[in-house]
Amino acid sequence: MGVTGGEPSVAVGVRAEPMRTLRILHIANFAQLGIPHTWPHRRYRRRQLADDYYSEERKISNGLVRNQHHVQELSYRDIARQLGLFGSKALGRYPLQRQVLAAAHNYEPQLILLGHTELLSLSTLETLRKNHPDVPLLQWWIDPFPPHQVALLAPRLALLDALFTTSHPAAVAELLGATPQLAKRIHFLPNPCDASIETESACEHPAPQLDVFFAGGGRTARHLALVEQLRAMASELRLGLYVDRDKIYGRRYMKTVGTSRIGINYNSATDAVPMYSSNRLMHLTGNGVLALSSSVPQLERLFPPTEVPCFKDFGEMRQLLHYYLQHDDELRTAARAAQRRAHSLYDASRIARFIVEVGMQEPLGEDYEWRNEILFPKPGS
Repeated sequence: MGVTGGEPSVAVGVRAEPMRTLRILHIANFAQLGIPHTWPHRRYRRRQLADDYYSEERKISNGLVRNQHHVQELSYRDIARQLGLFGSKALGRYPLQRQVLAAAHNYEPQLILLGHTELLSLSTLETLRKNHPDVPLLQWWIDPFPPHQVALLAPRLALLDALFTTSHPAAVAELLGATPQLAKRIHFLPNPCDASIETESACEHPAPQLDVFFAGGGRTARHLALVEQLRAMASELRLGLYVDRDKIYGRRYMKTVGTSRIGINYNSATDAVPMYSSNRLMHLTGNGVLALSSSVPQLERLFPPTEVPCFKDFGEMRQLLHYYLQHDDELRTAARAAQRRAHSLYDASRIARFIVEVGMQEPLGEDYEWRNEILFPKPGS
């Protein structure tokens, strides 16, 4: 079965022999220390421990461990703050490079996996390659590639064995100016769903507290426009809008998602990048909320419109909201189907297995629905 349409099912062709256990150095923003009290920016609530326990890096590490790998995590921003004067990431950036190289030397990883490691210099990555020439160097990326990220990743691509992105690889290759040979190193990676994190089931809740839920990271023009449209419906709907200073974190966030009927999936910067969605789509679907999404090109490859209905503008969004809130059976049926798909196709262990198989250049143990052979079909196939 493909990604679109029908009941979700795990792929066929499971590997007959178990994958060997690896030592994996995972360098990402695990936010293990929170933001120190000396942090000078007072506008927002300080980040606290376990605020982002549902983050992408945590889910990927969880999946790797469940697949019997040993994962040594380096929370690079925390290390930089620890080493920097007054808890400054910028001031701790230079000693961070030495710490990363020392960790790799001591651990002798068999695979190195990078998250959003914007503080690591290109020369540090070159040294990692030189010191560990036979160790695959991989990177995952879950943002839609604004210009400063393109400038960061374009020169890295030649050093990486694989780049995994939540955007369509062809679009990423074009943005990075990748040669055809380098473009082959780019792979799509769905946002993972984790059964130990997405634990709520809003579609089975007997008395949801919110009709519509939306949470956004900051004051982007797109999110502010969305919130304005939703607030205009406050007299008729029970709204939970958590943007800017009102953003919620940790278990409060997940519990609120889990008692909402409908959640809005709306990217903060753009809908123009094919297949890209923030991880809020998996938070909604994985927790059994009906996700209404803005129209992202090829999003139906991940969830068919019968499970995640899409709107082209705010007028269509309002129509969908009114329809599903008046047809609760259809709402719950669609949400259940999307939840099943999220927990089967996009399970964190399955996605972690894909990362390792591609990174180690092993035959794929499953017919992953998002593999490049599907996204880039040969002419005539």
